[in-house]
Order: sequence, then structure tokens, then C-alpha cells
Amino acid sequence: MTTLLVAAIAALFLACHCNSVIAFQSHRVDPIQHYASMYHHKKRDREFERLWMVPRFDKASQKWFPTTDEEGPSAGYGIVGSLYRAGPVPFFQRIVNGDTYEQAVLKYMAQEKCDRKEAQGNMDAFLENPQDWAYQKMQEKSGAAKKDYANANMDPKQIILSTVWACVVVVFAYDLVTGVADGRYGRDATGDIFHGNLWSLPF
Repeated sequence: MTTLLVAAIAALFLACHCNSVIAFQSHRVDPIQHYASMYHHKKRDREFERLWMVPRFDKASQKWFPTTDEEGPSAGYGIVGSLYRAGPVPFFQRIVNGDTYEQAVLKYMAQEKCDRKEAQGNMDAFLENPQDWAYQKMQEKSGAAKKDYANANMDPKQIILSTVWACVVVVFAYDLVTGVADGRYGRDATGDIFHGNLWSLPF
């Protein structure tokens, strides 16, 4: 009788232990799945946050405005950056129509959900050559590689070359304007535009 009682208690203990192990196994979390789930949720939260942290349109003033410092002018590049990336057209446009340029950049950021430098790069490329920019965007929609306008022509060698050419143009333009004002250049009675001073031009 005692032996049967001990056997029954042992069987009951073994059954409880097995159930505990099974329950633990069923509730145990795989570390890989756990961290994968955490990464997925964090990525979704970042995308959701990025979706809402974009420039907003104020119906009262009919203007776009940044919602964070990362969307303001300080997060992008200056007019010299536009000159290096896309030439003189966007450079002068930013000087003459600075507010219009800013509004266009903020609108592009809101529509394309991109950062400020990418928006500025695309706006500069559009101002420099609208047809080429539109063609590039059509190609990208068809599967072509996305062009990085934010870093266009920013290779160190290209920057040096652009700087040298800019200096040459500035010196030539200055000498030509002052030369015309001083009478060194300009048509005379003989029709000679440079008065024999062609070889004295600074290039």
C-alpha cells in the first residue's frame, strides 16, 4: 500500500513538472524574433514620425513653414552651395527670389518626404535646366537609378575646377566693365572694339 502511494505521488509530481516545462517552452521568446520585432516597431515609429515631421502649409498666410530646425535654412546649404552644384542660375535666383526659392524647397520636402539638402539639390537642378530635371525624374519612375542632386558636382576636384573658372570669369568681367568705363575698350571711329588692347585682356 505504501509503495503504491509513493508511486502515485511520484507520478503526480512528474506530471506537474512536465506541464511546467511545456508551459515554459510555449511562452519562451526567441531572442532573434524578439529583437526583429523590436526593430520592426522602431522602424515603423521612425517612419511615422518622419511622416508627421514635414513642412506644413498655413492656409492663413498661404505659405509653407518648417516644423523643426532640421527643415529650416540652417539644415541646408547656402547660395555658394547652389553655385557649385548647379551653376549661376539658381545662385542668382536665390538672391533675387529668395522667398520663392524657400517656399519651393519646403513644398518639395513635404511632397517627397525628403530632407532639406535633397530638396535644395532638386530645386537647383530644376532651376538650372527644367527639361533635363523632368526627364531624369521620368527615368527614375521607370526604374533608373536615382540621381543624387544634393551632392552633385561636390567632388573636391570639381570644386577646385569650378572655383578657378569662377575666378577667371569674375576677373574678366571686372576688367571688361572697368575698361569700358575708362575708355580702354569700346568702339572708336575706326570701329575697333578694343582700341588695339585685345592682348591686354586678363586671360
